[in-house]
Amino acid sequence: MTEAVRLVAFKADLVKPGKVRLTWSEENPGSLESIQIQRSGDGIHFQVIGVCRQPVNFNYTYMDETAVVGPFYYRLQLRQNSGEITCSEVCKLLTPFFRAPACQLFLLF
Repeated sequence: MTEAVRLVAFKADLVKPGKVRLTWSEENPGSLESIQIQRSGDGIHFQVIGVCRQPVNFNYTYMDETAVVGPFYYRLQLRQNSGEITCSEVCKLLTPFFRAPACQLFLLF
């Protein structure tokens, strides 16, 4: 019987506007079939934004270059070779709201 994967760390950092770096590390990645990187705008409904097939590393990095405005929630879905699926804890990241400069009106007489 293969030992299950254990996620050691998972975090999200805003690198610059619109770009989020996800990093995680795990123990025993050899028993993994794949890792899905998932994102949500509400923390409930998640969509797959990336897949790592047959992972063999202990440390990973994924760049989400489409995180413009909002709170974003990230999680990892780990699929074991045995078929078992588990999800990581949810990692929440607030991206700042960038506004255009205020519009000024000039009245000409």
